[in-house]
Amino acid sequence: MAKHQPPIQLRVIQHDRYQLEFKLSYRLSPEKKTRYRITTYLFAPLSLDINSSTYSRADFYRDVQSYIRVKTPEMSLRRMASDPASPLAVMDGILATQDWMRSAELTQHLVDSFKFLRAMLKTTLRSRLAKLRRKAKQWEGEKGADFASAKVAKQVRRLLDELSAITDRYREIGPQLNQPGVDHVAIQSYRLTDESISLLVEATLVECFRQTERYVGEPVRSQLMARICQLNEDEIYRRQSLGYPLVMQKDSDNEEFLYWASVLKKFTSSVLYLSTSVRREGGTLEQLLFAGAAGIAMAVATMLTFYYQQRYPNYTAALLLALVVVYMLKDRLKEGSKHFFARLLRNVLFDRRTVIRTMDGDHKLGFLREKVSIGDESQATPAAIVARNRQLITAIDDAGLGETVIRYSKTVTLYRDAFDAPFAHGPDVSGIVDIMRYDVRPFLRKMANPSQRLTYLEGGKLRTAIAHKVYPLNFVIVTSYQSDPQQRVYRRVRVMLDRKGIQRVEMLTE
Repeated sequence: MAKHQPPIQLRVIQHDRYQLEFKLSYRLSPEKKTRYRITTYLFAPLSLDINSSTYSRADFYRDVQSYIRVKTPEMSLRRMASDPASPLAVMDGILATQDWMRSAELTQHLVDSFKFLRAMLKTTLRSRLAKLRRKAKQWEGEKGADFASAKVAKQVRRLLDELSAITDRYREIGPQLNQPGVDHVAIQSYRLTDESISLLVEATLVECFRQTERYVGEPVRSQLMARICQLNEDEIYRRQSLGYPLVMQKDSDNEEFLYWASVLKKFTSSVLYLSTSVRREGGTLEQLLFAGAAGIAMAVATMLTFYYQQRYPNYTAALLLALVVVYMLKDRLKEGSKHFFARLLRNVLFDRRTVIRTMDGDHKLGFLREKVSIGDESQATPAAIVARNRQLITAIDDAGLGETVIRYSKTVTLYRDAFDAPFAHGPDVSGIVDIMRYDVRPFLRKMANPSQRLTYLEGGKLRTAIAHKVYPLNFVIVTSYQSDPQQRVYRRVRVMLDRKGIQRVEMLTE
């Protein structure tokens, strides 16, 4: 990983109409343990009626869906074709080993290398194309259309050449698998990865075509677009000739295409995903404290029972009444002690503890702890409220009562040495990625109609305009790192909602 990158990288995007996706990347430090703390404050308008009475901690966790995976190793296309640590080099080394097909371990490493190659290709191509779009716009604005045309054409040609070098090397492996003794799992994994890479190449060609059409001038544009079209046709023909089912159809809903593309993506990405087990934190301690509460209540009740039996030696109505009062006191003392200890535990412990392991469960890589609280602005620190950047219009809209604040805290602990053994035969793993999807539908229930008609006067006539009613959710995300826990980074994200769902996501601070 590049040294200039921060220990924690954050990206917030709209996953679909109703879900936000928070993607946090945690970098492994050289120390034995890597620790991070992330606190997210959600500021919601009071008019949405989200508070501790209508929205519980259980509701929050119900609306959260989390995935944890290894951070995709980063490698340029040129290095991917030549570096000894590249998955392609690992494949060549395994296939050069005598009787490799008799080793289940080498076969598994080969399959993992197929999947790593596709995952790394996707990440590298996405980054490369995003950089091309950004630089093309900059070149055109600063240096003019001719300069941008020459630079974009050069970059597209280079990308096509480097990508072809990688795919050609990977496709040379196919015939080497067609020999006796090769596990059918390896052959099937190769074919599925090959098909997924072909779809990735086709998507890359589409984006290259788009940038060429947008920025490159004639006559270079026609030549380059013709090359891209020919490469695209070659990919489609290759998939058809090999019996791969995925081809986009013009006059079709392409339901099968989307389904199978999703299956291929999940299959090839499975090498990155980690196993998680979630449990409530402090369950044993809670039961011990509850037992202590029962013991305290029993001790008090027993002492009072002895006292009243000595005072009223005969079985009288007074003794009966005293024993009933003692039982009532015992019951209330027990329940009151349980509530006291429960509140104490909530202040000290987290709600949930998630253990992170490899998919086979053999290696414990770390754990994370989560805690959520729902209330008013007392849930937020003064610094978080400042980062919220409330303006006068917000204060007026809230009638001076503030906003509902949901505070979601998370601590992450990773064991550096635990990553060495399970990923020893693949590219270097630099960290993990924590993906959380949050469903905002509970916030939509009390919203007004998204479109409203407004009447106004203009030129002596009444006219009608359509106004769009939106509601803001403001997120302040605070991150800190173990080497300097006092050095906190504040990021603000604003999400605009209406009754139909998420309208846009704005990263106001990076």
